[in-house]
Amino acid sequence: MTKSVRYSIADKTVELNFATDIEPQITKILVEEIGLYQTSQSTGDAEIIVNVSKDLPNVAIKQVNPSIHSEVDDGFIEQFKKYAIVIRKCEGQLVFDLAIDRCKNPLVNYLSKLNNLQYNSVIERAGHIFFENILTPAMYFDEDKFLLHASAFTNQNEEVFLIGGTGGVGKTSLELELCIKGNYRFLADDMAIIDQSGNVYPNLAFPKVYGYNLRNNPDLKDRIFQNRSLADKFAWTFRQAVFGDSGVRRKVSPREIFSRVSNVPAKLRHYIILVKEARQNIELTNITPQIASDMSHSVLQTELWAFNNHILWHEYNCQVTGSKPILSLRKTLNRWQNMTEKTLANIECHLLRIPLNLDHDEFLSVVSSMIGALD
Repeated sequence: MTKSVRYSIADKTVELNFATDIEPQITKILVEEIGLYQTSQSTGDAEIIVNVSKDLPNVAIKQVNPSIHSEVDDGFIEQFKKYAIVIRKCEGQLVFDLAIDRCKNPLVNYLSKLNNLQYNSVIERAGHIFFENILTPAMYFDEDKFLLHASAFTNQNEEVFLIGGTGGVGKTSLELELCIKGNYRFLADDMAIIDQSGNVYPNLAFPKVYGYNLRNNPDLKDRIFQNRSLADKFAWTFRQAVFGDSGVRRKVSPREIFSRVSNVPAKLRHYIILVKEARQNIELTNITPQIASDMSHSVLQTELWAFNNHILWHEYNCQVTGSKPILSLRKTLNRWQNMTEKTLANIECHLLRIPLNLDHDEFLSVVSSMIGALD
């Protein structure tokens, strides 16, 4: 018998259906991680359906171009190394079929985890897969929303601060500093979901904490490792020695590291884009919505390249058959660009210039004070 649960996510009803043949751990992980959202009270049809099973549904493959992308009626299949996802648009509903299974060889499992910067097996990455390969792509189909690569948190007035920029520039570090030590409430770690009215929706994917986020922060390190195994701790030490602070990370429930987590949308007030450059001092300047939008979409496209490729392959294959694609990448990106510019026109946009060799603790101290002054 299939188990079903429903949640309200980004103003949509998302229904998860778990097949009886899947590993119980998958259901446990997904319910735990997605369960940070409010349960949906809607009795109507769900806008987004996620079917989780051991194998892909019995769908007819129409084309395979390239080998990791297959075409089916009303959609396509993304083939990853250890799992696959079917995406279909069926009678107004967006349907995702996630096929994921455990490797039965314990040695292979361990070596795979040791090679993973999060020390996760594919089963343990089920939540990560949902947020990055299902929820984020679902936003492409929402005509009223767009994405920004940014962390998000709210102040005491329920106003949202977005911290944008490329990977490794300090977004998560600031989020951790302000939401643990300051009076801010966690809203999103890596990808912000925003509508045309300037509402930022909770994206409660577990924050990904890197080695550099733990520098001079023993309290946070204790929180992250207090319930982890010796093998997990060894893997962290080993990878950190080999690959450095950026080569090791752990995902952690926001409820375990933050005292305040929001699961309701709030209005965007400030957008701060971080950049590192050869300079002597930290400088905060205002920028136009147009510049902020252009910079944001350059970064966003690099973050979403994998799914964007599948859309382009889908459009290519539809041109071969003369059929209509379920999504146009060009139209989606243009829509996001227009919505971003209009939304940012109503808020304050800033560029924060950070010296390349600035001490990490000084960065957190100075920038936290700057954000406090804006508040």
